[in-house]
Amino acid sequence: ANSGTYVYINDDGAEVRVDEEKKKKFEQERDEILGNIPKEVKERFGEICFARYGGYTGPVLILNPYHVSPGPVREEWMKMYNKCKETNRLEFMTHLVYWYGAYMNLDAAFSVLPSRNLLSFDKGKKEAEKKLVAGKKKKKEYSPELLERGFEEMEKDLKKQPSERHGYVDKTPEEHEVIIYYEEPSGVAFVQNSVDKEEKEEKGQDESISTRS
Repeated sequence: ANSGTYVYINDDGAEVRVDEEKKKKFEQERDEILGNIPKEVKERFGEICFARYGGYTGPVLILNPYHVSPGPVREEWMKMYNKCKETNRLEFMTHLVYWYGAYMNLDAAFSVLPSRNLLSFDKGKKEAEKKLVAGKKKKKEYSPELLERGFEEMEKDLKKQPSERHGYVDKTPEEHEVIIYYEEPSGVAFVQNSVDKEEKEEKGQDESISTRS
């Protein structure tokens, strides 16, 4: 049977048109890659902990690479994955993390970090709280506002199941999806898909991941 297109309504009430053939290829590739990831790495997807980078210690969410939008962030993770796979060093894979509080500057909101940069929740929280107090007294160390926003965003995600955590950052469509929003009462349709995204990138207008207002 020939593959076609089907339609469903997402949580926002928008119409989503899915190319079945492209979706099948995407899922096969995704499942193969996720199947190659060591169990101890996958088990941490959706975990909230803390991380150190430079002089900063803050809350992070460890991400499944397919829970972020297609684009530069996932591509950076894929480079790391392919390098580890080619050298038979998948056990040394690094972690894709989202820095809570960085939703206002998505260019700096994601990192690929080794396990040694990650701290347990309790240890990291104590260290970050100390730095927050110090940062308020001496703002040269780093922005206390970023850490304050990070704690606030983290607290909201702590109430969710690991698979449902994504901070304040929304995921854009995959290549096999086209989302159509209808503006009321005019009925004018707005289309969002990966093709539009690629065209924007070429024109230098890309925002790799859309944020919730």
